[in-house]
Amino acid sequence: MDRIEANMVDGLAAAAAGVSAGNYLGDPRVVDRLVRDFLAFAVSINVELQTGAIGADQAEVKLVDLSKKYATIFLGETPGYVAMPWNSPRRLGIYMRHLGIPHMEDHARPADAFFAAIGTFAIQLAMRADKHEITEQEARQALDVTRTDAVKALLGTREGTQAG
Repeated sequence: MDRIEANMVDGLAAAAAGVSAGNYLGDPRVVDRLVRDFLAFAVSINVELQTGAIGADQAEVKLVDLSKKYATIFLGETPGYVAMPWNSPRRLGIYMRHLGIPHMEDHARPADAFFAAIGTFAIQLAMRADKHEITEQEARQALDVTRTDAVKALLGTREGTQAG
């Protein structure tokens, strides 16, 4: 077996290990779990902010770091996960432009901006619910639409509608 064939075998073995470990990013359940986890962490940043545990600058840094962590997973840069080819910087960039998300240029990669945008939206929903501008049920419903759209976008099944 030559070097190219050996690399292909190693790559397939790594992909198979990721799939059997439950980390296949083409599986809607895996993607949904990751997006749910991301959104829960984003909302927890709001809790820290509202309780005074952190300031606004620290909250922003935490969200940026969290966004980079999840972007890295979906771009195939985190060992143990098998990424999908459509989660490329170019495709996620097209998706972000489609949504008209502001401040994309503030992020190194469109995937970072993607997660920062949905995280910011989750935090804003939580803040609006805290201020009684919307009910908790309305916030949960809007967050559910955001989660569903994010999952579909990351699975490459549709562009999403992004509630707001």
